[in-house]
Amino acid sequence: MNMTKKIFITPAILLIVAILVFLIVSKTSIRPKNTYKVQTFECNKGWGYEIVENEKTIIYQPYIPCIEESKAFPDEKSALNTGKLVLSKIKNQKNPSITIEELNKVLEENN
Repeated sequence: MNMTKKIFITPAILLIVAILVFLIVSKTSIRPKNTYKVQTFECNKGWGYEIVENEKTIIYQPYIPCIEESKAFPDEKSALNTGKLVLSKIKNQKNPSITIEELNKVLEENN
């Protein structure tokens, strides 16, 4: 390979590598990470919960899910623990719905 081609190819390769490194670093450091939290609130003579992602409510749950009647959670701890269960499903990229068995387990743990 003659000297002219080496002089041209080496800076071009370095430029491509630098651009790739910049893109990788900027993609991981500039994009904000999702921050989730579960918040409880009083409602309907009981408690509910909401799941917030980056300060935006994504789930608002004023009633106990998967039961026939519209009834609030009896206490804050039950609402919070149910919200935590739903949030764990979201973080694991699973369907956030909960079953009656999961709900009963959460409610039993609070007694």
